[in-house]
Amino acid sequence: MTTAQTIFSVIYSSLYYLVFPLLILLNWVHIALGVIAAPLLHLGHYILHACLWPLRILARFEVCLDGVTGLPIGRTNLFRPCIYSLALPPLSALSRA
Repeated sequence: MTTAQTIFSVIYSSLYYLVFPLLILLNWVHIALGVIAAPLLHLGHYILHACLWPLRILARFEVCLDGVTGLPIGRTNLFRPCIYSLALPPLSALSRA
């Protein structure tokens, strides 16, 4: 073994033993943060799910049905309510033209 290899080995071993306690401490902090954050993440998921309820209800009425044929006549948006779409002719009349 040469002198350079010996010096490198001594420096590597010294740094390893100096940094190892810091790595153990950081690992414990990481585990503790994971244990603390897990309930908060689940709570955030439930809050987000509850906030989406109005949108899920509105999504059920996104496609309006024609009053005569029962076929979908198109998507609606908030600026054009579904009731106005019912005044359009049925799809069968449009396909004959």
